[in-house]
Amino acid sequence: MLVDLRKGSVALVSPWSAVLSDQELRLLYVPPGLAFGMYTLADNCSCFIKWDMAYHPQIRGVIRFDDPDLNIPWPLAGEPIISERDTKAITFKEFIKIKGSSVV
Repeated sequence: MLVDLRKGSVALVSPWSAVLSDQELRLLYVPPGLAFGMYTLADNCSCFIKWDMAYHPQIRGVIRFDDPDLNIPWPLAGEPIISERDTKAITFKEFIKIKGSSVV
């Protein structure tokens, strides 16, 4: 799931999704300024992420997957299993306060 956070974008805060599988062997490019999250449809899943710069965890932001302001239509079937990092995620409004005017 992708959410466009780029200031002035025509797709601002509009969720978009794609299904990736080992059968189709497709990649997903996420340009700067977009938030992304993953929901697995299989019990055993691997995801490989390539950054366009050195990875700096201190500048990363984590937005709640169920934030009501984003209203993302996750295809949830039951209670989701959430990573420890994501349980500490902040709301979209908190994210904007921290990140400032570089987004939205």
